[in-house]
Amino acid sequence: MSFDRSERVQDVTAQWARRPCQMCGASSWAADNTPSALLPYGDGDAVVGAGVIPVLPVYCKHCGNTVLVHSGPSGAIPNFSI
Repeated sequence: MSFDRSERVQDVTAQWARRPCQMCGASSWAADNTPSALLPYGDGDAVVGAGVIPVLPVYCKHCGNTVLVHSGPSGAIPNFSI
């Protein structure tokens, strides 16, 4: 079975479509097709050598409010374990 990231992103978007935006109340969400990474930060700089946290940005199409969904459990990254 091949991995289809766009299908997983659609699943995440569909889950968020049922939720109102915390900022404006609209229920119109979209997700980026490519996961991003959060870098740990401490003592005024990024922590070199620390692991990154893969996230999938999901944003309100009405006001731009953005929620970061962990890409591993959401299925946007295959074979990911916490």
